[in-house]
Amino acid sequence: MPAVVLLEHLTAGTICTQQMHLKPLRPNLLSIVPPYASPVPPLGSASLLGYLKANGCDDFDFLDLRHYSSHAYAPTYRPTGMFGETYVVDVPDLPIVLRLLRSFDEGKPFTVEADAIFENYCLERGINSHYLQRYLAQLDRFLADSLSQVPQIDFIGFTTWSSNMLTTLMAAAHLKRRPRPPFIVLGGPQVTESQNSARLALQSGLADSIALGEGEETLLALFESFRAGRQISATPGTLIRDQSGSFIATERKLMRLATKPLPDFSRIPILDYQGHGLPLTLLPFEISRGCTDKCTFCSEWVFWRQFRSDSVEHVISDIEALAAAYPIQGIWFIDSLLNGVKSRLVGLAEAMLSKGVKLKWGGFMRADIDEETARLITRAGCDLAFLGVESLSDETLDLMNKRRTSAQNLQAIRALLDAGMSRVVAGVIPGFPGDTRKRFMATALQLREIHIQHPERFRVNVEPFTVSPGQPLYAELDKFGLDSARWTDDVLDIAPRYRNITDDILCTVSGSNQGIDRLGELRVATTINAVNKETIQDPFAYSTSEDISVGEFSFIPLACGFLLGRFKSPGGFRRALLVTDAERRESGAFDELVERIASQHVIAPGRTPFILHRRSGSAAKTLAEMPEPASIMLSPFALCRRLPGEDQNRSLLVNIVNPVLNIIVADTVLPILARLAKEPVEWSVARSEIDEPTLAKLLARGFLDLV
Repeated sequence: MPAVVLLEHLTAGTICTQQMHLKPLRPNLLSIVPPYASPVPPLGSASLLGYLKANGCDDFDFLDLRHYSSHAYAPTYRPTGMFGETYVVDVPDLPIVLRLLRSFDEGKPFTVEADAIFENYCLERGINSHYLQRYLAQLDRFLADSLSQVPQIDFIGFTTWSSNMLTTLMAAAHLKRRPRPPFIVLGGPQVTESQNSARLALQSGLADSIALGEGEETLLALFESFRAGRQISATPGTLIRDQSGSFIATERKLMRLATKPLPDFSRIPILDYQGHGLPLTLLPFEISRGCTDKCTFCSEWVFWRQFRSDSVEHVISDIEALAAAYPIQGIWFIDSLLNGVKSRLVGLAEAMLSKGVKLKWGGFMRADIDEETARLITRAGCDLAFLGVESLSDETLDLMNKRRTSAQNLQAIRALLDAGMSRVVAGVIPGFPGDTRKRFMATALQLREIHIQHPERFRVNVEPFTVSPGQPLYAELDKFGLDSARWTDDVLDIAPRYRNITDDILCTVSGSNQGIDRLGELRVATTINAVNKETIQDPFAYSTSEDISVGEFSFIPLACGFLLGRFKSPGGFRRALLVTDAERRESGAFDELVERIASQHVIAPGRTPFILHRRSGSAAKTLAEMPEPASIMLSPFALCRRLPGEDQNRSLLVNIVNPVLNIIVADTVLPILARLAKEPVEWSVARSEIDEPTLAKLLARGFLDLV
């Protein structure tokens, strides 16, 4: 049986790949995660795992490497340049991608030279070239060290986004250099929307097949063909490159959502994803796929091809099953439009009330909410709504094909706030072609007024206008007053073997409301949320900078006299120590300080890479609810140090990925915790050495992985 892994991928460049260091992975499937520090676990991977298991395929494991390294959204490119350039999000970091492909073709390690092309690329986008060189070198080492811990991989699936396409190809290059390289499938929004990305991956040999659109049935069909040794060329829902070099795409009939099995989060450590600033443990879910609107700037409705909605009865049944299986307090609906069919949203709220579902929930909505509906969904537990407002100018909304008016947008915002909803987020798009400074300033002023009135409950999310291949306006740029420019020959000649693909890739657009106008509107939009006191944390805010760095601590205050000092190892791995205030003020060489503080810990990650092992998502509410495993291990992100002062017979145990998860443990359990950090321990042995209340807390807070 082949080794299979499902790999979810991070946009910051770290991949998600799961493996066991003691047992082989289940037959091989690898899966990758979303492009930023996701506020919830990846529903895509859970849906794939649930579908596979329901259809008799329990061969896939999951690993998310994002948590093992730094978080950042898109450190290798910017959609907006220093002079307001609008860079096309097709292959946005093409000069770096081509260097990677050339290195792979030549059988050489991937390196980036600081030549004139690279320096110019960085300067125009406001990226420090020395930093980007170091980042890519650390990331490549991180991938090499991480993937080396997965000795057997025969079949891997990656989820790709614009922000992690380069990272995905870097990981694939390491895997394809193996004596027995795995079969690699790329799926997700990037390779479905960007034919150029998909074709580069296939022509380079870094991918064997591309899964287009929704992936459950396609992935299962590909894996079954692979396992049986059959040809995969005729697999519906894929793009491949045949022996003649031609690219061949086949379509697959869309799923009926009412037949979709329950997502399986049992192999996804759900508590590690809860650092979203919300006081809830959330799981993602969906009631629909696709969108009823066809906005000119949006490609999401193109990805799903058509709008489909599940029945309220099926959704409620699945939500109740998730609440019974996992220790959650909320559901985040990832639908493009939670109110795509208004009667379904009303029916969902009424069913939650009648069934007594005691969960908070929220999602993305069209600004089509009246006062009665707002009160109903708030009463039913809806606590956060993201409204696609985009503009408060009727002229601009018409250009966007929003099918909304400014009055309706304002009414929806007010209705939700007046109903008492805890958090309302309004999306706005600076730089849309055809918009004007005057109209955008009028939008900004109205949103700013609402924010001043509700600083703790209302926030504006800024998504600057970008151009990408899946948008309706991409095919008619001139209609919107936009001119396009392709990449220059010196860039394309980095890897001339791919010019049959790269010659037609767009680099920038200019024209209506671009340049200084787009840049100015972006700066205005980012000031709307500013107030004199701290506002709500925005789980939709993407940071292009890494959250940790090499050679310095980034501190998070904790209880019991400690701070969590986070940093990045030279090899790209996430590290952290529990630091006292006195130690924080110490001077001297950073490496020596780290060694000295680490020696004071009961459990501290060493300088070698984390040991990857199978993670568990089924954090038990009680010991009685937990299925007895053969053995358990401590989470690789656990950190433990004795409390300072007079209370040194107890220690603080912290999760360095989500430091909200922490407990105080007694001296009596320290020996077994130290052992669990290094190797699996039989469940019966652990139960005999850890008292029941402490064991229950360790399980409930995700410190123990069921092996």
